[in-house]
Amino acid sequence: MKYDENKTLFFPIEESNIAKKYTKRDLKILIKDDKILLHPATLKVLWDGGIKPRNLLELISYLQSFPTAIDIALNWKRGSAQNYYNSLKEKLKLYLSDDFLNLKPREISYGALPPSDYLIKRRLLK
Repeated sequence: MKYDENKTLFFPIEESNIAKKYTKRDLKILIKDDKILLHPATLKVLWDGGIKPRNLLELISYLQSFPTAIDIALNWKRGSAQNYYNSLKEKLKLYLSDDFLNLKPREISYGALPPSDYLIKRRLLK
């Protein structure tokens, strides 16, 4: 059974001793009764590191956008948060679509074109 993705994304994150404390490669997230449960020590370390997700969407956003900040906050080796997110996606497949979990941001270019590209485009527009 697939959950309603719009509701799942806003599952609140709560402190709970039911959840286990994080390890070197795992936040030990527990999903129970439409809530994301994290051990109090795990939340404290994240909060002290300036990472304050309130729901699943924000946690995923942090993992996708700021993996190095999570690595630093949890004293993980560089790249561990990204590896953790990849393994977390398997757990979340029951709740979220593959399209969301494997979201690829579109590439946006800002600033001037390299001269070679500019000249080619200029010639094509004539």
